[in-house]
Amino acid sequence: MANPNISKTDLIVKDNDFIEASHSLDLVEQRIIFLAIIKARKNSDKVEETLSNEFVIHASEYMEAFNVERHTAYECLKNGVEGLLNAKFIYRYENKNNNIAHRGYNLTSWIEYVDKEACVSVKFSPDVVPLIVGLNKKFTSYELQQIVNLQSRYAVRLYELLIRWRDTKILKISLEELRFCLGIKKTEYILMSNFKNRVLDLAVQQVNKFTDITTNYIQKKEGRKIVSFEFYFTIKQGENNKSSKQFKKAMSLEGKHSEELKNYNKEELLIITSKVKDYIAQKKITDPTHKKNILKIAKSQGWGLDEYRKSQEFSSLKNKEIESKINQEKIIENKNKNKITQENIRKHNENFISFYEQLTSMQQELILDSVQVQISSIPIVGKQFIAQRKNNTAHKDIMFRIYFKNAMKDMGIKI
Repeated sequence: MANPNISKTDLIVKDNDFIEASHSLDLVEQRIIFLAIIKARKNSDKVEETLSNEFVIHASEYMEAFNVERHTAYECLKNGVEGLLNAKFIYRYENKNNNIAHRGYNLTSWIEYVDKEACVSVKFSPDVVPLIVGLNKKFTSYELQQIVNLQSRYAVRLYELLIRWRDTKILKISLEELRFCLGIKKTEYILMSNFKNRVLDLAVQQVNKFTDITTNYIQKKEGRKIVSFEFYFTIKQGENNKSSKQFKKAMSLEGKHSEELKNYNKEELLIITSKVKDYIAQKKITDPTHKKNILKIAKSQGWGLDEYRKSQEFSSLKNKEIESKINQEKIIENKNKNKITQENIRKHNENFISFYEQLTSMQQELILDSVQVQISSIPIVGKQFIAQRKNNTAHKDIMFRIYFKNAMKDMGIKI
């Protein structure tokens, strides 16, 4: 039984196909798998050895890795096993009839929790092992410490999808594919406003606050319908020295023409070079002189920069949107007064409070931690929440209700 120790600087490594696969693991379930991947890779980088081993995660390791109390770690491991028993990941691919097919694989061969030992044992399925060890190309790696403070399962997945494109720092993805990768069912977050408020914007906010990258996005439309997104991100200064080398390679088009781009900042250079590479690949251009001329044209015209600058403006509005969410909820509540009687509102509030108070103390603490993360960037409201949390009354205040529901949904708690 393999059981190497875990450090926050350890790497989580996945095949790129695994990164882009779909699964519906909640936050705790993802964390358990991350720790198991780290242990598997530290034990051996050989597929055969990994197939024959199981990997043990102790509550003390979960507690230290994710900065939680001991009793919370016990509860997380116990509950996480239940969700992982039948967990699957799904690939989308084009079959021989040129139709999109979905193929599912088991994540583990088996998994067990030993209550008296406060530990989880994981044995990865044969389909997963080649996707986490023995990798020499087309894989993505990042340090455990980058995701330990993320409180939304969607934030974790978004970070993985973005860092997969560390070299270009641009992710272009259709709405359908993004929902697939985030593990969102067709019946969930159907309205774009719900998808953005409860999934995408919250994930972006957490990624920007807690990881080594800063991201924003622009949305692409066909008519009035949003059909895709373009994410742009940068590595925070001092966080990753490797990104500097990757940037130099990207901006120089294999080191040949960096002098042509000296009037742009790093983010703009990445966008221009990405557009140039796409154009050269599309047109199958091989002549060096032709490539150089295209680069000059791209620089003079600022290829892709209009969209990027719009995304910057869009990003600057996000904080205002997030800070106004509570007021928006109140406005919606007022608009619905004619449809919902005061008695129904009172009963709904009482039912929520009753349901919350029946949860275990560990579950309540996890929910409260998540809510506090969500509203930490809203100064006045954040202070009000902290005060009410100390008095154990925060869950009774309708001002925070939407954040409680978001946290419970991310934890897989059905109201």
